[in-house]
Amino acid sequence: MLRNGWFDTPELTREDVTRVAQYRDEPVRKDFLDGFDSLDECLRQLRVEVHLVEAGPA
Repeated sequence: MLRNGWFDTPELTREDVTRVAQYRDEPVRKDFLDGFDSLDECLRQLRVEVHLVEAGPA
């Protein structure tokens, strides 16, 4: 498989470059989410608002 180039990466993607930081930040996100009793409480803290409207032709 190595000889056939299955794992060759000609260039790094943006995701490749930021992956280490994402792994490092994951415990922080998990701790944040674990600090809430419910998803609703978490969304209120993040000030997430959802507006529903009737779908148009597009």
